[in-house]
Amino acid sequence: MAELFEAWKAEQRTTPRLSKAQEDPLWKRFREARSTFERRRKAFFVKRDKDAAEIKKAKDEIIAEAEKLSASRDFGPTTKAYHRLMDQWKALGRGPAKRRMPNGSDSGPLRMSSSPPETRPTLRRMLNSPRTSG
Repeated sequence: MAELFEAWKAEQRTTPRLSKAQEDPLWKRFREARSTFERRRKAFFVKRDKDAAEIKKAKDEIIAEAEKLSASRDFGPTTKAYHRLMDQWKALGRGPAKRRMPNGSDSGPLRMSSSPPETRPTLRRMLNSPRTSG
């Protein structure tokens, strides 16, 4: 293994190199391409954060209106108002997630059950259990 490493190091020293006059224009092109990418990337995230803040603000306003309606006893018009609020909510799209799962989903935090595994319902157990009709 040491011989292979020494051969690799020797190869690195003997490979042809470009002169500074040849290297500088290439480096300049690379640097400009990277700078262009970085500017666009930063602009994307600034816009995304701005959009997310606007969505959050609008959803906070919808929540405030829904909370005002929560004590209503006038069920017909209140139901229609809630449907209108739900339509507005859906039209806004997804807002910022407080916490993202490692796979990128918005499923929220993992919750561990405090009950022992043998008492937790499982799909297999539910499928194999006899149905009771009542």
